[in-house]
Amino acid sequence: MEIELVNEINNTELALALTQFYKVLYIDFGISKFNERISGWYNLSWEEFRSELENHSINFNQCLLSDWESFFNIHKRKVLSLMNS
Repeated sequence: MEIELVNEINNTELALALTQFYKVLYIDFGISKFNERISGWYNLSWEEFRSELENHSINFNQCLLSDWESFFNIHKRKVLSLMNS
């Protein structure tokens, strides 16, 4: 998982938010290593993030699509807020 990146962050709440997101990606999709764009998921739009996952052969069924879009946007706002505080 992307724990190395998270271990370098001094803000505990930010590190926890990032770790939680990476864990869900691992649990839902089985990916433990990500390219640079997925590692920086919080800088991507939902469409860009989804496209990157599709490049890893991950596709969303319609039931999961809206859930994942909401999850992504909620966590993106949280991470960016913590980064800016």
